[in-house]
Amino acid sequence: TATYRLPPEYAAVLTPAAGPDNLAQTAVFIPLMAQVEDQAVDCFANGGGIPYSAYPRFQQVMAESSDAIHDTALVEAIVPTVPGL
Repeated sequence: TATYRLPPEYAAVLTPAAGPDNLAQTAVFIPLMAQVEDQAVDCFANGGGIPYSAYPRFQQVMAESSDAIHDTALVEAIVPTVPGL
């Protein structure tokens, strides 16, 4: 039938519900890093570094990634340590 079935355990890591295990969110870093590949190669050959300004979406991508990690930590690890909460 030309239909593809994605097992639930695979689908789980492709949605925001996966929290810090969201593979889709992690995959966003690939094109971000690819934008500076030539600069990175040059830095390895000649020294130097790559400024944050070379990564136009860096702050946005990091914020989205951090949100998933912090949201999970807040609910699962931090809130339970507060007496009476």
